Amino acid sequence: MTAGTASGGTMQYSLDGTIWSTAVPTGKNVGAYTVQYKVVGDATHTDTAPEKCQLVTISPKFLTMDNLTPTGSTSKVYDGTTNSSITVGVKAGVLYGSDTLTITGTAVYNSANVNEANTITFTPDAITGNYELVPGVLTITGASITPRDLTVTPNAGQSKKFGAEDPTLHSTNSGRVPGQIPDFSGALSRAEGEDAGLYDITLGTLALIDHFSSGFKASNYTLKMVSPAVKFEITKADAPAAPTGLKGYKDSALSTVTLPTGWSWVDGTLKMNTIGDQTFKANYAGDTNHQAGTNVDVTVKVVRRSSSGGGSSYYAPVVPDMPMLYRGCTGDAVKTLQEKLNAKGFNSGNVDGIFGAKTYAAVTAFQKANSLGVDGIVGKLTWAKLYDATPVNVTPVTTQPMLRTGSRGDAVRKLQELLNAKGYTCGSVDGIFGSKTYAAVLAFQKANGLAADGIVGSLTWGKLV
Repeated sequence: MTAGTASGGTMQYSLDGTIWSTAVPTGKNVGAYTVQYKVVGDATHTDTAPEKCQLVTISPKFLTMDNLTPTGSTSKVYDGTTNSSITVGVKAGVLYGSDTLTITGTAVYNSANVNEANTITFTPDAITGNYELVPGVLTITGASITPRDLTVTPNAGQSKKFGAEDPTLHSTNSGRVPGQIPDFSGALSRAEGEDAGLYDITLGTLALIDHFSSGFKASNYTLKMVSPAVKFEITKADAPAAPTGLKGYKDSALSTVTLPTGWSWVDGTLKMNTIGDQTFKANYAGDTNHQAGTNVDVTVKVVRRSSSGGGSSYYAPVVPDMPMLYRGCTGDAVKTLQEKLNAKGFNSGNVDGIFGAKTYAAVTAFQKANSLGVDGIVGKLTWAKLYDATPVNVTPVTTQPMLRTGSRGDAVRKLQELLNAKGYTCGSVDGIFGSKTYAAVLAFQKANGLAADGIVGSLTWGKLV
């Protein structure tokens, strides 16, 4: 509508009959408008009465799905539903001027599961006013659902004593969607170490697996350990068993009987006045992995002192008559061996009387640390070191390597030469430890009171050379 002209006055316009202006009024919002006009007379003319001149209708602008765009995140953390909280708005340049428009509706993922959800379908609610929305559905691609954290919290207070086997570690979990029950494979673990102290509990091989009846799907979760890490404690073991195999001389002070490392007599000035087994009190100081022990009964075998030319002899600890032990042996002698090794810091595991892998590893470590032949066989030399004694009439350790069936080389040739020279025929000297050499070694060991195992270690070499 354009403004008109009038002679003898000025044209004025109004939409409501109360506010008048020389400018033609315009409506902004949707609706029907009637324009009124009148002439305001000049000095020689009178005003005219208002009149209606034209009906103006403003219709809404229609929007399509192409005019809409997501304005919020297209990703969420797994919650067991397909619900999406994404927000949707109108693309820039579509609305007039400074107009704004809120779009509401329902948004859902195509799947509730991680790795399957990739689109969101948004169905907008109807809108009224200056804009209307053509019915339709907005499909949003590139959507995703990320795994939900399932936190494992180990039970507090889990521990063991030094030297014992690790217990099964237990835990609780949190963070799962209500109603879903996780299943697990594997087990929790802990940081490495066997000394007394605190160790972090770790996930180890623990893993999630599906639990179909409750709707739990492992791929929807990420397994995490609670932070900070819960600790597993290795506590000190009790004090070692009282030393055994001790010998002292009548009328000598108790202090002349040497105790193993860590042990001390309560009163070393006491005299050993009676022949036979006598009991005295000793203390154990404790160490990194063992509790201290006080007033422990220790038995000493008291004997008469032998003399030569009136001189006195000084007592050194003696070794009881212990058997040769090797992997596979069982019994009380093995228990004594394990106690001795554990007391000296060479962990042989539980004192169970079974010479297994842990005991073998502890024996070889002890032999290496004490410059003995490292063969894993506990003979007189190894027993002597375990009892902190110096054995007598024991064949020295040779520098020859340990040999067994399948060994080859110059050391085998030397072995074959020595066996043949001593009448134990092993065939030609070819440097190959075969069946004939094995049979000759067995025969030699049996004839010399050695453990007949077909393995040529320090004791067998000692008898050969």
